[in-house]
Amino acid sequence: MTSAAEIYANQLLPRRHGLPLWQPEPTKFGEVLIGDVGFILEGCFYRLFNAIRPADDPVNAHFGVPPDFVPLRYNETAMLHTTANYLPPGPLHSSSMRQIKSSYGAGAAYKFSCKSDQGALVVLGDHATRSLVLQSCTAFQQYMHQYHDAWHAFATALGHTLDSSEIVLVSGWLKTSSWALAACTSCGRAHEVSIQAQLGSMAGVEFGIEIAEDAALSFEQRSGPTREWVPEDGKFPRDQCLFLRYYKMKRRIFLGKRLVAAGSREQSLTDSDQAMLTKILADNIDGCLSSSDDFAERAADSSSQTVCADDDVSELEIQEEPQSLYHASVSIFQYALDAGQC
Repeated sequence: MTSAAEIYANQLLPRRHGLPLWQPEPTKFGEVLIGDVGFILEGCFYRLFNAIRPADDPVNAHFGVPPDFVPLRYNETAMLHTTANYLPPGPLHSSSMRQIKSSYGAGAAYKFSCKSDQGALVVLGDHATRSLVLQSCTAFQQYMHQYHDAWHAFATALGHTLDSSEIVLVSGWLKTSSWALAACTSCGRAHEVSIQAQLGSMAGVEFGIEIAEDAALSFEQRSGPTREWVPEDGKFPRDQCLFLRYYKMKRRIFLGKRLVAAGSREQSLTDSDQAMLTKILADNIDGCLSSSDDFAERAADSSSQTVCADDDVSELEIQEEPQSLYHASVSIFQYALDAGQC
């Protein structure tokens, strides 16, 4: 059975803010930071260490850093962009849900109808801040390519059983100070979801559900955070990470020449395909392609790579040349949506 965290992520990914996290609150080791190296489990990001901070930084004091650690350096002034009030308070929902009513008084009330078998929504109790490293920053890509194997070994040494492709490098986030979120799966008739809350404090908020008697509905919700203190100015920190952007590494092996585009199936590379590569790269359409002949010349160079950009999750794919009849054909940096299937 698909978990609520998966449904929530799959339904809200098309909003193109990054990977939706079912557990936005910081772990006991602190909030998500740009440059974090870690992994995602059940909708929560877990940091192993931060690649930008020095080894003796308090952020890296919990587990240490990999052997021979070298901090990631990049032009922060030019590449890191933060927007304080990127999104206003209120709801974000999947395309399967439609807002049919809203009202404001002592609090804010929203009502949605869901016409599909799955849906998800999140209500922000405060403005959201977005911070991200521009996709044109090659320093993150090159750094991950160089040190990814060491990160996987470091995670294994800590006792984690992870595939190397599960290790990610955070390049952006969208955070707020309070939130309420929900994911639902139904079998039968359409259903309606309602929520009423005081904007600014979402802890303890509950959603209301209206369904027909013959409809079967699986519905899960969360809200938070529960604060044990109130700042003097009444403004809580925006440390709750609703959406995450990151790079990940993926390795593939193909037989013969292949053309791989982001979000598409593998295809044979024909002469007409080869002739179109320059135009496709220039137009930057839905994928990133590099010539198989060009890659063959550089296969021995571990830094051989091209960059492909999208707006959500970055994925570094490397096709390797094994010691057999198989050979790598395309090197691709795929900046693409990740719904946990990559």
